[in-house]
Amino acid sequence: MKTLIILLTILSIFNYGCKNEKFALIENPSAEITDGSEVTGWTYNSENKNVIHYFDNEAHHGNKSLFINADRIAKGRWSTKVLLKPWSEYRFTGWIKTENLTSES
Repeated sequence: MKTLIILLTILSIFNYGCKNEKFALIENPSAEITDGSEVTGWTYNSENKNVIHYFDNEAHHGNKSLFINADRIAKGRWSTKVLLKPWSEYRFTGWIKTENLTSES
């Protein structure tokens, strides 16, 4: 569960991206551009068949968000590639919404 929360945090950080499209470091930062069930610029990976990756029209900013859903402890992630320059500072912000999470201990 802790791993899932960490992965959601990383996803959310990269999902929000840069607000100014002229200087965007992340392609499709808010996951608004989709083609069928695919989200442009984003891929998902899972080490577990119990994880479902999808996008939905519920969002903090914009119209869409990336989701990871699992009914038990599992690993899953959304990812994108970002070109960063050495010795530069970047600020990423994001939003994580959790529902029905319970701790084992």
